[in-house]
Amino acid sequence: MSLHLQPSRNGHSLPTPQADTSWPRIQTSLRLRFNPLRELDPGQLTHLLDQWRLGFFRQITLVWDAMERRDSRLQTVAPKRKKSVARHGWEILTTDDSPEALRQKQALEYFYNHLTATTALEPDERGSMGLLVRQMMDAVGKRYAVHEITWQPSPGRAQAPFGLTAQFTFCPLWWFEGTRGQLRYLHNEMAIYGEDLQPWGWLVTVGDGIMEACSVAYMYKHMPLRSWTSFCDKFGIPGIIGQTPAAKDSPEWRDMEKALKHFSNEWTAVIREGTIAFAETRNQGDQPFKPLVDLMNEEMTRLWRGSDLGTSSKAHALGASLQQDETAILEHDDAQWIGETLNAQVSRFVLNYHFGDVPALAYLKIKTSEPENLAQDIAVDQFLLAAGAPISIKDALERYNRPQPNPGDQLLQKPILPTQPGHALNNVAPEESDRTLSPLAGTGEGEYVTD
Repeated sequence: MSLHLQPSRNGHSLPTPQADTSWPRIQTSLRLRFNPLRELDPGQLTHLLDQWRLGFFRQITLVWDAMERRDSRLQTVAPKRKKSVARHGWEILTTDDSPEALRQKQALEYFYNHLTATTALEPDERGSMGLLVRQMMDAVGKRYAVHEITWQPSPGRAQAPFGLTAQFTFCPLWWFEGTRGQLRYLHNEMAIYGEDLQPWGWLVTVGDGIMEACSVAYMYKHMPLRSWTSFCDKFGIPGIIGQTPAAKDSPEWRDMEKALKHFSNEWTAVIREGTIAFAETRNQGDQPFKPLVDLMNEEMTRLWRGSDLGTSSKAHALGASLQQDETAILEHDDAQWIGETLNAQVSRFVLNYHFGDVPALAYLKIKTSEPENLAQDIAVDQFLLAAGAPISIKDALERYNRPQPNPGDQLLQKPILPTQPGHALNNVAPEESDRTLSPLAGTGEGEYVTD
């Protein structure tokens, strides 16, 4: 396969788009979609999972897509896992304070601030870095999330240390196959084997692929659900038995039949006695359906969120805390994984494009929520400082999710407090001793101003 590359800076060429995201391809893909859950049974699911392991993705990924859309539990827990990484933002950090590191930081900040993300089959879905991260998180469920990268140099900024950005198009996984290990692109819906992906033309995110296990839980959840629904349809309204001593087909017998029809149009019977009774089944309530449905719901929640909050909190007083700890572990690991993927497959190309084959002195970091043991971390840092242990400012800021200031930024200062009431402030000239220090209202960051 020959690649038609566009010229660029520093001898690095930009790959041309490889995927066909034109309207005819999108229309064909949409028209060939079907409901893969209608006739799904354990035997068929096993066959599709076997095909998945062989590298044929189309059928099972359509099944997984439908499961995530239609199952109420998956529709609840999967978006939470995907959104938890994108909601805290991102930052560009440097490995040192050199001018080269600062220029690399500027180039990456421009790129990530100006990129766009969209979806091949739903072009109306458009966003920026947040949408890109949520789309990449689809790999948690389906093992892979694939974006085609359309690089977009900014005209007129050729001499600036920044000016390159890109559009990321999220492609459905059934457009690819993996029969040779690495993903290959299928040029049409009928193709079985595809062609290799262009270097630097694609962003391939590889995750856990928990939908393989989730699909088994889905199957053993919906089988009892269907049986439960059939049971309710048949036995939800009890049958009625009319008992009369009259002879069959006598006027009294027919009067009893007419009386029963006033109670119910179906599931009635007349026998030779003199009362009306309800016909009840031995299996009452929600047994054995509900325990199996609840168990499968809990398993899907554990797969996506680390633990089931409702079940854990009932079983143990620390259940909620344990669930939050496991969720935090997943969130921090996901953020690191997404950042590493973007740095390896995107940031590296941006730096090569602008500066050539140089060491990476700046990198993307996906922010996460504040650590649960924040007070403990602060206490440990204070102890180490008091003991004279060296603590890197860069490491401390990164640990507390605080960005490094840019050169020339106005910095917060440690507050200077008087040693005794009525005495002059430390390090303040006597003529300024009558001025008091007060916190800057609304900041909560320890910044002080003089009144």
